[in-house]
Formats: sequence, C-alpha cells, structure tokens
Amino acid sequence: MGNLEPVTELAYLCGLGNVYYSISRYSECFQCYQKGLEIAIELDDKSMQSQLLNNLGSVYLMQSNYDTAIDFYEQGLTIAHELKNRHLENILNTRLGLAYIYLGQYSKALECYQNELVNVREIGDPEQESIVLTSLGLVYICMEDYVKALDYNKQGLEVAQKIGYRTQEAWGTCNIGKTLMRMNQYQEAEQHLQLALSIFREMECRRAESEVLEALSELYQNMNIDHLSAQCYAQALVITQELGVTIINPTSTKLAVPKVDGL
Repeated sequence: MGNLEPVTELAYLCGLGNVYYSISRYSECFQCYQKGLEIAIELDDKSMQSQLLNNLGSVYLMQSNYDTAIDFYEQGLTIAHELKNRHLENILNTRLGLAYIYLGQYSKALECYQNELVNVREIGDPEQESIVLTSLGLVYICMEDYVKALDYNKQGLEVAQKIGYRTQEAWGTCNIGKTLMRMNQYQEAEQHLQLALSIFREMECRRAESEVLEALSELYQNMNIDHLSAQCYAQALVITQELGVTIINPTSTKLAVPKVDGL
C-alpha cells in the first residue's frame, strides 16, 4: 500500500477487513486479515497476532469451515495465554465454543464456556459474563437439557440488563423464547421472541432479526398457525437473501454472529 508505515497499514487492513466482514465479503476480508497477520508477525506484535488469528477464525466459522476456524482460535489462544491477556483468552474461548457447537461437540463447548465463566467472574467482566452465560444456555438447548438452558439464559439476561448491554439482552431473551418453545410453553415463547425481534429491529441488526423470524416461524408451525409461520419465514428469507448469507443451524435456531475485533 504505497509508502504507508507498517503500523498504519496494519490499522488500515484491520479496519477494511472489519468492513468486509460486516457485509459478508469473506474472501476480501480474509485477504485483509491475512496480510495484517503477516505485518503483525514482522512487527512482533503478539497482541495483534492473537486478535487477527481470532478474526481469521471467525471468517472460517461464518463459511462453515469449523475445523480450520478451531485451528486459528487455538493458535490465538496460545499467544493470548503467553501474554496473560485474559480478556482476549475469554473472547477466543467464546468463538472456540461456538465452533464446537456447530460440530456437535457439546462437551468440548461446555468445557470452553465453564472455564471462561470462572475467568470472567475473577476479572470482573460482566459484558463477557453475560455472553458466556447465554452461550452455556445455548449448549444446553442443543443437548435438550431445557431446565439448565433456561437457568443459564435467565442468568445471562439478568447480567445484560444490569449493565444495559442491549445486544445480549436481545439474545438472552431470544434464547429463552427458543427454550420455552421446546418445553411446549408456546405463549411465553412467543412473548420472548417478539420482544427480541423488536429489540433487534430497533438496533437494525438485520441478520439477528432474520434468525428470530425463523424461530417464530418454527413456533407458529408448532402452534398450527400456518399463515403466521409462512409470513415469518418469508420475511426471514428476504433478509438472508439481501445479506447473501446462509448459516447452518445446529438447533434449528441459529447462533449469534461473532463480532470481529479491530485495533
């Protein structure tokens, strides 16, 4: 990139990669992060190496290449552990757990999240704590242990509400709705899913909106309200087509999209 200083070029590549990631242009995103990683290695910037390995893992995760994602996350974790950067370790453990969920390796996902929960509580990171609690709830949904799923999702929601973390409030509410649906408590499930939908719409989180709509479609199908089921599914389909995304759904209710980190 011309005569840019390496540090400036690294910042530019990370920012550009984040933009490409947000619009699902994963090939260009990968190129930015990969070049950024090469520069971070040249600069011997271990922290940025770990962050970029995390970001590269998330690119592969979104393309359903879970084994490669895990490889990148584990490389990033090794560096974060060497740096004693517990916050970065926690972020990487969250992503690693997601990859294991997609692979159906729930015991490994539980191990990631249970270890991380101890960590985030020790360092006092309520934002990450709410994410981990909701993630644990999601694992238990996949394992069909709905009592534990409900408990962890409620804990995650409570923490998110205390700190005003709206994104995680929405995901906690959504996951409670999904859990209640599987417990055949359809009226309460509908209330939670509709509330999550309104929050995501307010925040203009289009991909998350489509995921809640898909869950509502499933709910209305279970309730034999076919016209609402079809309506929600059609709305979800329009959004996913607009965004050009397809995410494999291990529980038939999709996972939150992992964020990527800039400088």
